[in-house]
Amino acid sequence: MEYQGKYVPLGNSGLKVSQIAFGCGFRGTPPLEDAVNVITQAIENGINFIDCANIYTIADNEKSEIALGKALEGRRDKAVITSKVGSWVKKDDQGPNGYGGSRYHILREIDNSLRRLKTDHIDVYLLHQPDPTTPPEETVRAMETLCQQGKIRYVGVCNYDAWQVVTALDAQHRINAQPLIAMQNPYNLLNRTLEEETFPMAAHYGVGIMAYGALASGLLGGRYVPGQPMPPQSFWARSPLYREYYPYLFRGQVVEVVASVRKMSRKYGVSMAQIATAWVLTHPEVSCVVAGANTWEDFEDSILAAGLTLEQADVQELDRVSYGMRENFTLPHVTAVMERIKGE
Repeated sequence: MEYQGKYVPLGNSGLKVSQIAFGCGFRGTPPLEDAVNVITQAIENGINFIDCANIYTIADNEKSEIALGKALEGRRDKAVITSKVGSWVKKDDQGPNGYGGSRYHILREIDNSLRRLKTDHIDVYLLHQPDPTTPPEETVRAMETLCQQGKIRYVGVCNYDAWQVVTALDAQHRINAQPLIAMQNPYNLLNRTLEEETFPMAAHYGVGIMAYGALASGLLGGRYVPGQPMPPQSFWARSPLYREYYPYLFRGQVVEVVASVRKMSRKYGVSMAQIATAWVLTHPEVSCVVAGANTWEDFEDSILAAGLTLEQADVQELDRVSYGMRENFTLPHVTAVMERIKGE
């Protein structure tokens, strides 16, 4: 399945990327060979943007960066790659310095990532999460050092609020550093929080949004049906925390959104996943959707979504039915919700 979508600038840079990025957050399931094969197929079929992180793993707790490094052999120039820094690596390795935005941690982890990736540079290096314990000037100076050394080409952030992005940009401006070009945050029909402050900020400063979670952890993908049990071996069924959260989920507006996506999938003769992903791409602030998959067959829906054009009336209907939705299915949010539910 050849990619038929556009290649667009990432933020205000001249870097052109496919509107679908292959996400290497495999959740630890596929063996190394399978992970390498699906990444390779994505690159060979026109997906030139591959998203990774230093904490992502595949089977046997092997690093996803190793799989990506093997997939890049002989085709490095075909791919724009990311990796991330800032989340906990092995706690017994660096002790209290095993995470965060300190110069110590960033300069150490870049070399570990480059070794696993078998490359001399990372195209877009992303801070995986905010670090309130480190001054922003220290963090951006460390990233600028890596730019000057040629170890990275561009800087980005993940899971930052709008004000935190502006703070980072301001710190970069003060030290005359290259400004960040991208941010990666969850965005989908069940979580439209980014529209409130992040979209206007991104448009103003020219920051490209890499949207992840377009299917809301699979809830918009068609496998989960309101009023029916979770599919066996599905992500929500395998995770004890998510399995506990599931009964509280399908009610009210969530049911309406899922029903609307299902209705439109029948109208267009495509999967629900394609509809949900295509809707995310209708927003000009979004440069790309980061889509993960353990198999090529699962990833084909994302490729097809990039070539799907929704009628304006249908976009407006999805906007209407999902208005105000703020359901965040990332792990910290689900944990907080479950704690609140148990306390009631």
